[in-house]
Amino acid sequence: MAEKVEKKAAGQAKVEKTKTEKPKASPQKSDKPNFLQRGWMAFRRYINETIGELRKVQWPTRKEAINLTIVVLVVSIVMAFFLGGLDFIFSRILSLVV
Repeated sequence: MAEKVEKKAAGQAKVEKTKTEKPKASPQKSDKPNFLQRGWMAFRRYINETIGELRKVQWPTRKEAINLTIVVLVVSIVMAFFLGGLDFIFSRILSLVV
């Protein structure tokens, strides 16, 4: 509420409160986009931000990608043999106990 101050001759301040009128709601449509428009705008923003982040990525060269792929395959094969060996050992021990 807005306040209006009037001074009297005696030095006291009188506060007069005035009502502020709110604009009446118009029967027109809202400027807020509907559900589908908001969803589409959010999807577009997500895609644009994803593309922007992918441009910042330092991609490996072809040689680096091949070397890293070989490392992953070698480690996977070594772990497969290691776990297969442990499985064989524990199954032999279990067959002796049972």
